[in-house]
Amino acid sequence: MPIKKKAIFVNSSFLKTNTRFHCTDIQLFMKQNESSKTVNDTDLPNSSSIAGSKLMEVMASFSKIELREILKFLRSPFFNQRNDVVLLFEYLAASMSDSTLSLDKVSVHKQVYQGQDYDEKQLRYTVSFLFQQLKSYLTQKEIMADPIQNQLLTIKALRKRSLQRVFESEWQQGKKALDAQLLRNSDTHFLQYNLYHEQLLHTLSKTRTAAPGFEEISKELSQFFIANILHQSCVALSYQTVSKLDFLPAILPHVLQHLAEHDYSEVPAIQVYHCCFLMLKGVEPLANFQTLRNNIQRFQGHFPKSELKDIHLLALNFCIKKVNEGSIPFRKEAFELYKSGLDSGVFLEDKHLSRFTYKNIVAIGLGLNEFEWVKQFIESFKPFLEKKYRESTYNFNLALYHFKRAEYTEAMTLLQRVGTDDVLNNMNARRMLLRIYYDLGETEALQSLLDSFQTYIYRKKDLGYQRDLYLNLIRFTRKLLNIEPKDTTANQQLRQEIAATERVAEKEWLMEKLVK
Repeated sequence: MPIKKKAIFVNSSFLKTNTRFHCTDIQLFMKQNESSKTVNDTDLPNSSSIAGSKLMEVMASFSKIELREILKFLRSPFFNQRNDVVLLFEYLAASMSDSTLSLDKVSVHKQVYQGQDYDEKQLRYTVSFLFQQLKSYLTQKEIMADPIQNQLLTIKALRKRSLQRVFESEWQQGKKALDAQLLRNSDTHFLQYNLYHEQLLHTLSKTRTAAPGFEEISKELSQFFIANILHQSCVALSYQTVSKLDFLPAILPHVLQHLAEHDYSEVPAIQVYHCCFLMLKGVEPLANFQTLRNNIQRFQGHFPKSELKDIHLLALNFCIKKVNEGSIPFRKEAFELYKSGLDSGVFLEDKHLSRFTYKNIVAIGLGLNEFEWVKQFIESFKPFLEKKYRESTYNFNLALYHFKRAEYTEAMTLLQRVGTDDVLNNMNARRMLLRIYYDLGETEALQSLLDSFQTYIYRKKDLGYQRDLYLNLIRFTRKLLNIEPKDTTANQQLRQEIAATERVAEKEWLMEKLVK
């Protein structure tokens, strides 16, 4: 094993020619001025109503609290000096909870410009102004939600005004706040880079004889770059399970070579995604999975919940793929990952649990015969499902629960309440019916299902490895139906063929149906 050198960093000489590569310019305060605002009257559709406009699409995303905040925002003369914009917003906000208020253009214009003749151009401009203000509100909200990014913007503004003493004080406060936080993901390295870069620009504006921070700039930029290349590569490899397209970054081989020669074991953002990449790439997958699992526990406080969820999902997708390929030990690994993720709350986003995560947890738990735990989970987390898919998802997973307990009548009744819009849900429902028909001896119904199932799969082009899993299930089920139960030789040959095939859905079940 080659001895690893102390980590070195990407040369930052590019700063000599590109000193503008720093914290993104976001105007902190945006004062409306008709001469500076870009008015786009295409924000209003050509139909007689504004219901389908981009403005109403954005409006529909706001909570009641946000609608009250926006009203205060629009009433501030610093941001808006047009009363018609306020009136338009108030009317549209009211229409969201009162269906009797018309969104017809003429009706809206009448409410905003009482006593005036209808002027569509006037309404178009007002709609556009309001749309611009809502975007400004969203930008403000993002800035206010990130105090460290806010501090960086303040530091930048002070540097531009050459306020040396205040700059240095605020810079120290920013550095202290950044060092004090637990987060150590790639975004943290980029914030550190921006902070040191502001210090460098400040120093260079005063003197050319001293330029502190070059080493820190190079270090933070390198770690940010490497971590993001690895992260993007993990996402690309995971996506390849459902698509044959190659999205790996062209510079990845150089990054991997650099990692082979230098030690980043104490950099969470690099350590986590490096072992994750190796696992997904198939390099000692079991060992690297175990390393990833340990790193999730070790470094979980260094990542925001949204990113920690993504890391869990990368590990879980790998486990599920292995389970589908017949690697049984990964079922328990996936179950423990799901349980720890539920305990830490990483799977909840805006108080919602993805229906896919819900289904996977049920399937993995039932595969381990954790019936009591699964039943409690199905009921406890139903309210966290998105309302649009709640009943369909709940019914499918409850059907799966009854199916695993051989309660076929209950399972088939529940399957009738499951929607068919979701491709994977559709295939899983057919997969369940396949087993039910076989176990009940409904040969004619099973043959018909196999034919329609195969046709359905052939019509779907972007199924990735799922395509092979289900086509092999159909193929082997047909062979199973054509074998005489007492034909030991034929049974053994089919067992061997199934065992030798890498991708087979319901592999265990097929093997159980054959004489050993």
